[in-house]
Parts: sequence; C-alpha cells; structure tokens
Amino acid sequence: MRRTLVFSLLVVFGGLVLTVWWMHSAEEAIVTQRQIVDSRTPTSVKTVHSVIGVSKKELASPISASKKVAELDEILISKNDNDPRLDTDFKNLNEPEKTALQSKYLASKKESFNERGTIVFLLGRNISNPKDLKFIGQVLNEPPCVSLENCTKPAPKSTGEAAHMGSVNDVTMAYPQIVSLKSIETFLEHSSGDPTLAPLAIQSLKEATHSKSAVVAHLAENTLRKFNP
Repeated sequence: MRRTLVFSLLVVFGGLVLTVWWMHSAEEAIVTQRQIVDSRTPTSVKTVHSVIGVSKKELASPISASKKVAELDEILISKNDNDPRLDTDFKNLNEPEKTALQSKYLASKKESFNERGTIVFLLGRNISNPKDLKFIGQVLNEPPCVSLENCTKPAPKSTGEAAHMGSVNDVTMAYPQIVSLKSIETFLEHSSGDPTLAPLAIQSLKEATHSKSAVVAHLAENTLRKFNP
C-alpha cells in the first residue's frame, strides 16, 4: 500500500515537473520566435499602429476637403449669401480644406466676382500661416478686370448715368480684392499669434497700394495708414 502511494506521488510529481518544463520551454520558444520576427521586420511595419493613425488623418483630410468644396458649391448655386453654414461649417479650416478652396478660386471664372469674393472671405477668416497670406497677396496682385462680361476686354466708354454705373461696376469687378483687403484689416486687428505674420500682411497692403485698380489702390492706402501711419 505504502509502495503504491509512493509510486503514485512520484508519478504525480514527475508529471508536474514535466508540465513546468514544457511551459517554460514553450515560453522561451515564443519569445525567441518574436525576437526573430522583430529582427526581420522593417521599422515602418513595427510602427504600423502609429503610421495607421497618421494615415487615417491624412486620408480623411482630402475627403473632408472634397465635402467642403461640394458644400460650398451648393451654397454658391443657391446664391444665398446669408446661408448659416458659411458661419458654422467654414471656420477653423484645416490645411487641405484651405488648399482645396484656393484651388477652387484659381479655377473659377474671373467674371464670377461674387463667388470668388465669397471664397476669399472664407479663406481670409482662416489666416494662420505665411502660405495663407501669400494667397491673399496673390489675389490682391491680380490684374484688374476691365469689364463685367469679360475681364480682359474693355467695355465701351460710358457717359451720363451709365458713367455713374461704371464706378459701381469698378467696385463689383474689384470685389475679391476688396474682400482681401478687409480680411487683412480684420487679421491685423485681431492678430495675437505668430508675430512674423503681421509684417507679411503689412507688406501685402503696401504692394496693393500700387494696384492698377484705383479702387483697390485707394482702399489699400487707407488700410495701410491705419496700421502703419
């Protein structure tokens, strides 16, 4: 009886020893295999989680930009300048969204004064870096339109009442530039971020004082005098 008990205990103990040894060996094998895989895996794959996080953000931006442009198209087609979405959906634009709106502006007809002015207004509210100011300056430096129907083809000279309307038309044709100047003015009034941006904005105003558009040049001089007496 005692021999049987001793034998059973030895069998149980031996089994426990074998189990512990097997588990330890298996763990070592797993660790070794993981080290081998890590040594053969490129760094870009090892950091796949962080890369995926960035990629999702980068991939989402163009989609977001496309949606913003589509939404703006819808608003512009409606010709509703008071659409509340202009105030709620187009603030705090990210860089891809701003780039998309800039591209839309550059691709639009020069005679689409209201459309182009609206785009400049939205971008002017989101000035946050030199690139933004460079675009505003680019708008200011555009050759002035010479007629409502065709920016490159002068309209017949008007007289009387038509001449008075001509001055009104000059304002209409310079609408994107007028909005640009107003954007710079608002930016300078409320700027408290990057101190290097204000000088760039002032420089854009100085350049605009030489505009071939009398309306733009005069307004630029008045705005410049306000911030650079």
